[in-house]
Amino acid sequence: MKTGAKLKGNRRKAVQPVSPEELAANRERVDYLLLLLSDRHPTEQIATEQSWNAAYSEVDRLWYVSGDRECVACHRRVSPHQMLPPMPGNGRPGMCRPCAAYAEEENHRRTFGPLIGPLQSRRKLRMLDGSWITLGELARRHRARTRGQPHQSPALAA
Repeated sequence: MKTGAKLKGNRRKAVQPVSPEELAANRERVDYLLLLLSDRHPTEQIATEQSWNAAYSEVDRLWYVSGDRECVACHRRVSPHQMLPPMPGNGRPGMCRPCAAYAEEENHRRTFGPLIGPLQSRRKLRMLDGSWITLGELARRHRARTRGQPHQSPALAA
């Protein structure tokens, strides 16, 4: 395979080379389906749930083989894996992942104010011994305790 060749496939399947004609056809089909799904097509509309589901699944399948896209925020060209398809229900349509994260943080700051601090990824709970654990770790320990298995801390297991 030539270096720099476009690849076909998605995260679940093997990757195959794509011709420029197939890449352009995929891009046109995805753009057409996105217009239908967003109800912005000038002459056509989706009338049934079955046709909606078919269009939605086809966009999901073709998005990853439709070639690089331009982020609506930073105007960089990124691979389709680096952004969510601009379909209804996706939080930040057409934005690459860093721009979507930045917009989410800006929304958080606008809602809660600038003095809140950085967004926290996981809420941590303080234990009686002074250590901190996540809520998921507390739930795991509780499940192990209710099943009758003794708790082993990661420090003792190593």
